[in-house]
Amino acid sequence: GHALSFAAPAAAIAAADQILVNGGPVLVVLGGGHDADRVAGLVFAATMIVRIPVFVFQGFAASMLPNLTKLQAQDPARVRHALGRALLLFLGASAVITAVVALIGPAAMQIVYGDEYAVARLPLALLGIGVGGYLATAALSQGLLALDRGVATAVVWCASAIVFLGLYLVSPGDQLLRVSLAFAVATVVSFVGLAVVLLRRGK
Repeated sequence: GHALSFAAPAAAIAAADQILVNGGPVLVVLGGGHDADRVAGLVFAATMIVRIPVFVFQGFAASMLPNLTKLQAQDPARVRHALGRALLLFLGASAVITAVVALIGPAAMQIVYGDEYAVARLPLALLGIGVGGYLATAALSQGLLALDRGVATAVVWCASAIVFLGLYLVSPGDQLLRVSLAFAVATVVSFVGLAVVLLRRGK
């Protein structure tokens, strides 16, 4: 029973995660248009530039869960303290990522991918905010899973995936801006939602 109660939320979280992280280019291709493939390539290239910190973080996240589970067994209050420190670190990192990406991102895109990959600062800055929200969400998720709050965590992730898809469909502007805005809002929503779950747990 416990294995299933962990596995089902984990599967839902993984599915929502895939939509958030990899959904942008897929949505562009599904939307069609005369240059959908080129635009999807542009969206993919921009998200790759910004997602480098995610790859760095994934190893750290994988090591967090066993530590938090051990802390939970010893002293649940320390779990929230440890998560609070981690979140401050991620929020600081996301501010730096957003600033750096907005400053050098457009030039980096053209250096790495060529002149046809010209991108404005705003979508890249939004992607930077989204990565910060994503990292904070992933960290909170590890903590909440350690605290046995898998179902609530999965509900928040699925809601954020729905926000991402819905916002992309209704937002104005070009596809890259729509993906960037939807990703930023969805990951901030998921971070806030998980923070509420954690704080309610603390009462």
